[in-house]
Amino acid sequence: MASAWQRPASAPVPTVYRRCAGTRPMPDGRTPNFWIQDITPDQDEDVVDFMSHNFLEEENMCNLSGVRHDPVSLEGIRGVWRTMLRHRAGLVALTDWPDGPDTPRIAGCNVTCVTRRDDHMLEVEGVALNHVLRALHAIESRVDVFARYGVDACLNALGLSVAPRFRGQGLGLQLLLARDALLRALGLRLTVTVFTGAASQKLSARAGFELLARQRWDECLDDDGKPIFPDPPCEDFQLKAKYVE
Repeated sequence: MASAWQRPASAPVPTVYRRCAGTRPMPDGRTPNFWIQDITPDQDEDVVDFMSHNFLEEENMCNLSGVRHDPVSLEGIRGVWRTMLRHRAGLVALTDWPDGPDTPRIAGCNVTCVTRRDDHMLEVEGVALNHVLRALHAIESRVDVFARYGVDACLNALGLSVAPRFRGQGLGLQLLLARDALLRALGLRLTVTVFTGAASQKLSARAGFELLARQRWDECLDDDGKPIFPDPPCEDFQLKAKYVE
C-alpha cells in the first residue's frame, strides 16, 4: 500500500491546510475551533493510538472482521499505519478546546499515503487484518485508477476517524475537503479511498468523490465459503476517487 515515494522538499511539515469552526456548541455552550495540518513525526504514536481506540471499533470492515480483538492483527494494522505515516502525507485535525492554545489535542485524523501503479499489497500477519486488506485490494483491483485519470501516483487512505466528543461538528467532511490542498502541496491530483459505511459514503459524495465500484459484503467469503464480514449494517462498500485540478 505504501510506496517508496518521498514528500517534496517544497512542502514544509507541518502545513495547515484548513481552519474551521464546529457546527454546534459543546455542552458548556462554546463552539470548538479546529485546524487541519500534516501529521508531524512527534504525533505519529498518538495518531496510531487514536486510530486504534476509535477507528477500529467504528469502521465496518475492521469491526466486522474483529481486527481489534485479534492481538496479531491489531499489532499488524498499527504497523501498517506507522509505515504509511512515514510518507508525511497524513492529516490531523487539532483543537485548542478546552485547554487553551498551548495544548492542542487530536480531534480527528486521516491516515493516508501515496501509492503507485506497481505497488503490492502489504504482507502482514493476522487473519482478521488479512481479510480486510484482501477485501480492499479486491475492490481496488476492479478499476485501474492510474489509467482512468492519467496519473502515476495517488493519495490512498486507510482510516478516517473523529474523536467521539467532537462528532457532529462536521469535522469528517472538513478532513476529506482538506485533502484537496494536501494533494496540491504534494504535487498530486488524485485521491482514492474505500468507504465502508452509509454515512461515510454520503459524506464522500458531499466532498466531491466519484463512485468507481461497489462490492457487496455478502460476496466476501473465506476459503471455506463463510462470510468474512457477518451482519454488515449496509449493503456494500464502495471505491471512490476525487481528481483535483
